[in-house]
Amino acid sequence: ATQRLTDIYQAIMRLYIDNPFYRAFFLLALQGRRKGEIINLRWEDVSFEYDYYFLANTKNDEEQKVFLPPNVKNALYEFQQKSGWVFESPINKGNRISDAKRQTAKLKEELGEWFTMHYTRNVMVSAMAEQGIDAIYMSGALGHNDPNTINKYLTMNYMKGSKIASDMIQS
Repeated sequence: ATQRLTDIYQAIMRLYIDNPFYRAFFLLALQGRRKGEIINLRWEDVSFEYDYYFLANTKNDEEQKVFLPPNVKNALYEFQQKSGWVFESPINKGNRISDAKRQTAKLKEELGEWFTMHYTRNVMVSAMAEQGIDAIYMSGALGHNDPNTINKYLTMNYMKGSKIASDMIQS
């Protein structure tokens, strides 16, 4: 998962180096944000000063304050507005984009058929698990209100798990 996370990050940075709009979009996805949370983000809900953004419209109907990572913040700075949708449609001004299918297809072409927007949530949390991050923080990163929900996103690392078990038995 850590390698896949790295591959996705590098592909985003390579494909969207000159396109901060979609660089920010996909970096937010890689942070565990759902597509709906990203496209519903408004400039009024982004605090550049305090490094957070506010999600008013989440799947579990909870308002959430989320850390604004430097790489996303820098991309957002490049096309910052005072108000309105962060991911405003370039065709229908005043409206948000509805999807990113063409841009997702570019990443899929670069990475492989396995890549999807939703996969970014799975790979991010599985990489966190590989680093030994507690489940409560993984759930928080994905915006869950029930820490047990995390289990459907985790990819089991059988090799590492069996190695840890073996090391424990040996010691």
